[in-house]
This record gives sequence, structure tokens and C-alpha cells, in this order.
Amino acid sequence: MKHNILLFLSLTIISSNVIAQVQRDNIDLVGQISLKRSEFDHPSDVYVKGNYAYVLFIGNLSIVDVSNPKNPVEVSRFEMTIKTGDHSWDVYIADKYAYVTDPSGIHIIDVSDPKKPVEVCFYPYDPSYIFVSGKYAYVSNRDSLLILDVSDPKNPEKKGICYLPSLMPWRLYVAGDYVYLINRMFGFYIIDVSAPQDPKVVVKQNIPKMPEAIYVAGNYAYIIVTTNGFYIIDVSDPKNPKELSHYPTIVGAMGDVCVAGDYAYITDMGWGLSVLDVSDPNDPEEVGFYDSPGTCEVDVAGVYAYIANYDGVLSILRYEKGTPPKVSIDPNHKLVITWAHLKK
Repeated sequence: MKHNILLFLSLTIISSNVIAQVQRDNIDLVGQISLKRSEFDHPSDVYVKGNYAYVLFIGNLSIVDVSNPKNPVEVSRFEMTIKTGDHSWDVYIADKYAYVTDPSGIHIIDVSDPKKPVEVCFYPYDPSYIFVSGKYAYVSNRDSLLILDVSDPKNPEKKGICYLPSLMPWRLYVAGDYVYLINRMFGFYIIDVSAPQDPKVVVKQNIPKMPEAIYVAGNYAYIIVTTNGFYIIDVSDPKNPKELSHYPTIVGAMGDVCVAGDYAYITDMGWGLSVLDVSDPNDPEEVGFYDSPGTCEVDVAGVYAYIANYDGVLSILRYEKGTPPKVSIDPNHKLVITWAHLKK
């Protein structure tokens, strides 16, 4: 028999490193696979397209068949030449190609046969993150946004470049004629790329330091900030963005964000995966959580969320709509966890 029970539990936070692990019952683990081969195998990105998940590690790309989400299978591991101490940054899948960035350049890999990936081009550069839209690849680095024409992936050509006044451009998202690029020190930029040969900054907006990831869907940009949480910004007018809401985080180790429909999926290295209902962008509400400390990257495809853990584990999750406990901080700096509609 089900009863509606309201239960309160308060846990005093002694320091920011204290993690109260709470497992909520509306996210199911569907399948899981360990991809770690060495102590240095820590994932830096995950991208899902079709029946495959592409998990990027330092110097190698794992391709996993997820056609049966209950039983994911690694079908290949592509090794890239990388300098000792360097870090692979990002992977983006477009058509039959994987675009991978590391400090030495951009690897363009033909993955039309996932079991036999082949590198078709290496473009020397100093990139951070990459986003491919149409025939262009947009690449961030320390002080600029580079636009490459990749209509022929075997022979990419420089189309344009936009130099930015601040260091540490980071992740980016392309929507229409605009690139939305976060800067880890000063906020984020909106860059007009309607003329790829002459991209121009139209807005630089300050937000708290250390923005970590960005996702744009419809009229909204969703940004997570390592130090203090999740922001929703109205970009319906890209020249006049407006902050609509801020959802605070507790631990402050947020890593990635992906938005699907009315839900934002957010990773936090300290906690795991949170699901926020963003149907009302002025008032986002946490509706789901999966306890998995070390979760750093997320992608969503269909009804499944794919999370990559720092320990090299790829987990496939399914969120079931429900009413999970709510987590907040009271004025006395205590963690308050409220459960509702518990089964008994």
C-alpha cells in the first residue's frame, strides 16, 4: 500500500568536502560497462549518436555499441598520438566523422565502420573544444574562436577567426548564426558567425567565475558554473541576453549539462547526475538524481542518459518521472533532504 509520507532529515555540513549520498528511486540503471584500461584512463567527454557511444580518454577514443542498452559492448578503441602530459579535450560526431581535440591539434576520424575507425586528417592547432554545424567546425582555444570549413573532412580549410580579449575560452555551442562560448574567467560570449570569414562578438556577459559547460536549446542557454550552480539565460535576442534563473549547487563540482525536452541533465563530480525540470525557465526544479560520485560527462539520446565516470565507467540511465526528495541548504547551513510520496 502506498502512503504519502513527508519525512525530513537534516545533516550538518562540516565542510564543503562532506558529501551526503542520497539515492533517489526515479532513475534506473539500465546498463553499464567499464572502459578503464589503466590508471590514467579518465574520460573527458562522451557523445552518443545512433547505436554508438563515443567515450574520449587521454589519447584514445572508445566506441561502444549501445544498441542493446542493457548490454553495451566496446567494439573498438582508437589510439591517437599525444604528447606525454597532454590531455584529450573534446569529441564531436558529425556525419561519419569524429572530431577530437587535444593540445597538438584536431584529429578527424572516419567512424563509418565503428569497428575500424581510421584517421583521415590531422589539423595542427592548439584547440580546446569543438562544435560542428553544417560544413563548419567551430574551435575554441586560449584566445580565439577558429572557424574551419570541413565540407571536405580530409582537407579542412581555415575560414575565419575571432580573437577574444580574455584568456581561457572554453566550451561552446552553435545555434543558428551564433556561437555561444563560455570563458572560465569572465563569463560568456555570443559571436555572430553569419559571415564565417568575419565572425564578430556581439555580446560579452559577465557571470560568476568558472563556468564549466553550456547547452543551447530553443530560446535558452543553460550554463553550469563550478562555483555556484546552474543558470538559465534567455537568448531569444542574442544581442540582449537576460538571466532568468539560478539554481544553486551544494558541492560545487559541476561538470557537464545536456538538455532534452523539458529536462536538463547535470553532472556533479561530488554527487552524480541531477535532472532538473526546466519547463518553466524562471523556476527550474530538481526532479531526479542518480548517486554516482565522480560523474563528469553526460549525453542524452532518446530516453536514455549516458554518463561517463572518472573511473572510466559508462553508465546508461533512464529517468522515470516522479517526485524525488528535494535538497536545500537552510539558514543554519544544514543540508535538508525532504522526501515525499515514499512507498511503504
